[in-house]
Amino acid sequence: MPEGLALAFLTEGLIYILLIKLLAGIVYGFAGFGSALIFIPLASIFVPPQVAVGVMAITAIGSVGTVLPPALRAADKPRMLTMLIPACVMLVPGIFVLRSMDVTPLRWLISGVIAISLAAMMFGWRRSVEPSPKSLAGLGITAGLIGGATGLLGPVIILFNLSGRDDVTVTRANTLCFLTLSGIIMIPLLALMGVITTPVMWLGLLATPVYMVGTLIGQRGFDPKHATLFRWLGYAVIGGAVLVGLPIWS
Repeated sequence: MPEGLALAFLTEGLIYILLIKLLAGIVYGFAGFGSALIFIPLASIFVPPQVAVGVMAITAIGSVGTVLPPALRAADKPRMLTMLIPACVMLVPGIFVLRSMDVTPLRWLISGVIAISLAAMMFGWRRSVEPSPKSLAGLGITAGLIGGATGLLGPVIILFNLSGRDDVTVTRANTLCFLTLSGIIMIPLLALMGVITTPVMWLGLLATPVYMVGTLIGQRGFDPKHATLFRWLGYAVIGGAVLVGLPIWS
């Protein structure tokens, strides 16, 4: 057995991390968002946030074969790419912050970003105008910086997509494409900057099939007729995750 794999099997709370990954995949499959918002705060109970972010990025590979193909067909590709390209550029300075911060302040930062984002989603913040390409690029820059620093690539983009009047299927597809593709691009950057080590890589590979099963379960359960119910169920799970993952319980 490779040494990195053996170390991954010795990870504290491994079974709980895998179960959290399953739950995150289910929510991602039916709601189109929330995977990192659930996984990172809960997994950080057992491993440093940097490890949780590395595992989260690697498991994005699982979305390529499950949720990405149908999402690409339904997505507004020009809008999605206008945000994705600058986001990927800003991942590098964000990852530098992730790598440099101590564990406890980083966990508080992650919890704060999730709590603010969740509140904005639940209270139904709405944008009144259609954004220009320049403002879309600005959203991507912000998402990349926050995502690199915390592993939470989604909050800015989720808020933007949910605050519009687009068809729910298009909104969900745009979010899924952005999160999956940016997560894939994040993997080599995290590896080059020393966040993804060999044991982290193996831990992510162990979690990937679990995540794929979760996304397939969630995707099969998604019904656009009940989009509001699925969205609020996603909110509830995210809210529970951020409360349980607060550093005050450690």
